[in-house]
Amino acid sequence: MIDLAHEIERSLLPAPDVVHWSKGKLEGAPLNLAQKIYHYTVNVFRFLGSILAIPVMAVYLVFKRLATRSVAEVKEPPLKAEQMPLGNLADVLPDKVGFAGSGLQDSGLGTEANATVRAAGKSQWHGFLTPEHIEGMEGRDFNEFFIDILDNPEPFVAMLKDSGCTAYRVPIEWAAVQPAEGVYDELVLQLYENFFDQLREAGIEPYVTLHHFVHPQWFEEKGAFYTPDNIQLYTDHCLRMMERFPAVKNFYTFNEVGAFVLENLMGDFPTKIKGDMAAAGRMMRNILMAHCKLYEAAKDKYKDTKTIGLTHQWIKFAPVGGNAVEKLVCYLLSKIAHSAVYNFFKTGQFVFDIPGKANIRFSVPEADFKANNGFLDVIGFQRYGLAQIKAGWNDGNVYPGNKVMNYCWKNMGVSFGATCHEGESIMSFGPTVHPQGVRGDLQEAVDLGHDVHVTEIGCDAKLHKWGEKAFRLDEQTQVKTMQRYAPVLGEFQENIKAFFVWTAYASPEMDEPGQMEWNRGAGTRLGMIKIFKDDQRRMTGYEYTPGGALIKVAYNIIRHRAEEVA
Repeated sequence: MIDLAHEIERSLLPAPDVVHWSKGKLEGAPLNLAQKIYHYTVNVFRFLGSILAIPVMAVYLVFKRLATRSVAEVKEPPLKAEQMPLGNLADVLPDKVGFAGSGLQDSGLGTEANATVRAAGKSQWHGFLTPEHIEGMEGRDFNEFFIDILDNPEPFVAMLKDSGCTAYRVPIEWAAVQPAEGVYDELVLQLYENFFDQLREAGIEPYVTLHHFVHPQWFEEKGAFYTPDNIQLYTDHCLRMMERFPAVKNFYTFNEVGAFVLENLMGDFPTKIKGDMAAAGRMMRNILMAHCKLYEAAKDKYKDTKTIGLTHQWIKFAPVGGNAVEKLVCYLLSKIAHSAVYNFFKTGQFVFDIPGKANIRFSVPEADFKANNGFLDVIGFQRYGLAQIKAGWNDGNVYPGNKVMNYCWKNMGVSFGATCHEGESIMSFGPTVHPQGVRGDLQEAVDLGHDVHVTEIGCDAKLHKWGEKAFRLDEQTQVKTMQRYAPVLGEFQENIKAFFVWTAYASPEMDEPGQMEWNRGAGTRLGMIKIFKDDQRRMTGYEYTPGGALIKVAYNIIRHRAEEVA
């Protein structure tokens, strides 16, 4: 039978906005007037044909339901998180293990709250750190949450070594090293060079991200990734960083393209495209085009001496009740956050099509896609849980979650928001605690045909459980979730070459020590190590959380094992 929903969706798409990759060049393919007329004429007939077919489909579905009604369906109930076996991370992880960090989240780089005062460059986040934009910050001083790592790396590196790290994922903050167009701050570059040297001296390999949600304010003012004209500015900068730090062998071009664009679309990050679907699609396409241009240039210059990848968060949205509204919302959010990016690296074809809003495309010929190894040496796998959406009747139940709207009258009511099923828990970070989904998501990553780096994984210890009134600290669930990842990670040992937990730094100044988690602010608790600091925000000591203690034991076993082999 014809998929009517798909046909109706196709009929509502605007005229396509297409860019082709042609032997390393990006070529637009604008439609002329006749092509636009043809596109919309075909869409009108497709839409009318689909509408006329709806009654026929309805009758078919009724008879199909009646014919199968008496057949007992035997379905295995979905696996719950607590049903997953616990395992030992030390038995399944690769030799390269560590934490992932962010210059903005750890040190406030690029903002007015920057703890590394000698790195004075401003990012698009400068001016955005206000209670209006960052949750849970009313009456709080942003300065108290950041530490100076670059200008005081010794205690931080010693802490990483004590925790057993053999690798550390860190961005080179573009805003810090290039405070103005055409101007590089040699002092800040030397701070990074010293930091990387100290990491290597401690037996910790730096893995560098070139764009982790942050870029210079001057780049934002030029249009950032909203316009393709700025792609060359980004690629030139990245190639310069690869040349400036020759000892760094592993680079990730972008962090979570889908999540970054979704946060911009929703207005939760500093942006000019809030609510504009077409602009969001073009932004995503421009970032992917920038990645491809950089990958090709870097491989041409450095051959196989540098590993070039990109990190992607496997964030998928699932309906709680299963009604049409929930399914539509989840379909659109999953397309933006996950499938549009994933399918590009699977097929070489980028499609961002939203009925009535956007029809953005980027096409790489199969021969060029294969010749460039799919534009990846490695895929960075990032996962926290499953995002679940509720929009409908709640039978009087109060659904947990951040900003969930519950309206109840005895045994009736409606709920709207990101939440979870009965008996589950949702993180303050956003997703539900859902380790049972990591197997399928890791398989998708492996199916891309490249080595896998688990570049971020973790579990928020700040949870809102079904039936409870508010979020509370639950460190044991955090610990057990990390242990439940282990048996699944073991199934993919041959594919996983590096492993990073998000994140090390947790500020003791917070009510329940955590980190500045982007727009989520101070409400989350993903950080594994409480770091103490003096009045100049220089590190003075540290203390492991229960989750951090678990990671420390596993990492030190791995580190000692690697040292014995060496």
